[in-house]
Parts: sequence; structure tokens; C-alpha cells
Amino acid sequence: MKIDDIFENNSPREIFEKTAISEKNIKILFEKDFKKLKKVKALGFISIFEREYKEDLSHFRDEALAFYAEQGNVRERITLDAPIELENRSKPKYFLPILLGILAYASWYFFTQYSSEHTSDTLTYDQPVEQESLDKSMVSEVDRVDTETTKIEDITKNIKNNTEIKSVEPEEAVEQDSKNSDLNKSEMLN
Repeated sequence: MKIDDIFENNSPREIFEKTAISEKNIKILFEKDFKKLKKVKALGFISIFEREYKEDLSHFRDEALAFYAEQGNVRERITLDAPIELENRSKPKYFLPILLGILAYASWYFFTQYSSEHTSDTLTYDQPVEQESLDKSMVSEVDRVDTETTKIEDITKNIKNNTEIKSVEPEEAVEQDSKNSDLNKSEMLN
């Protein structure tokens, strides 16, 4: 069976469904117009026809190879366009130093304003320390610590007094227990 028999017995749609070769390429092969196909594609399609229809299409393959051998002397020219030059969108060289300068100025301004607003009440190295104000603040702090200490001592004394354990001899303890039990019995009877 030749390739012509395959095309006569089957419609391009049936061949497409069996081989998955597009109908356009099937028509090109049927017309033997190898100019519209590259060598690799044409030989690949012929191999697919041989596999799917289990036919020897070596004669058709030889025709295609002969055509491409003739065309091999005339090389296809590949034209390359000049590379597209992109606009230089890089940042200017002076951008980074300007940015760093602005950042340094902003930092300096922030720290000077912050320190002048918040440190006006505190001591600076330029101001002399007044001994009287320092003594008064130390005395008030010592008084506060003394009052706290006395409160803590009072609390510990109270705790010790409430939890003081009396040492009692064993015989005395038995006598006290019997007295307590006699009192409890009498209270119960009343």
C-alpha cells in the first residue's frame, strides 16, 4: 500500500484522529509539497504513517530525502534583527550618596531635637550640682527606706509572736489534755 492509497481510503479527519497529525500537514504531505515542511517534520510524519498504518513507505521517504538533498545546497538564510537596545533605566550614581546624606541629616535632627526636649529637666555636664538639693533628695530617700524597713520589722515581729511554740514537758501535756477534755465534756452536758 502506498501513501496515495492511505489518502484515498481515509479522509484527512480520520487520519488526524488516528495519527494526531494536523489536517493542514496531512494535506501538505498528500500534495507532496515538501517546501512547506522542514525535513525533520516530514520524516517524522512519514514514520508516524508507517507505524499507525503498518505499511512500508520507504519509497515516499526516499522522495522526501531526494527533495531535501536538492534543497540542501541552497541554505536557508536566517536573518537576525539587530538587538533591541533597552533604555538605560539604572539609577544615577549620585542617588545613593544623596540618600545617605538625607538619612544622616534626619538622624542628627531627630537626636538633637529629642535630647533638647527631654533632657532639659535633667542634669547636664555644663550645670554645676547644687549640694543642698542633692542633700535634700538623699535625706528624703533615706527616710523613705527607713520607714519601709520599720514596717517590715514590725510585720516580722507580729508573725513571730503569733507562731511562737512553747516547749512543754510530756507529762504536762497529758495533764493539759485531760483538763481540756474534762472542760469539753462539762460544756457538752450544759
